[in-house]
Amino acid sequence: MSESTKKERKKPEYQIEIENFAKELNIEIVWKTTSQIEFQLIKPENKYYKNIFLRMMTY
Repeated sequence: MSESTKKERKKPEYQIEIENFAKELNIEIVWKTTSQIEFQLIKPENKYYKNIFLRMMTY
């Protein structure tokens, strides 16, 4: 996520909207960067998810 273009706000408007909608549904969103996702996918116990993720990236 890139920072907001407004100086007084760090989060972009679309991120705030997503988080507010999720909060209404009692869903907690944890934002991850690409490197965090890659780190999780290299773990042997996540091999199944890695295969799904990589398959999705080829479409």
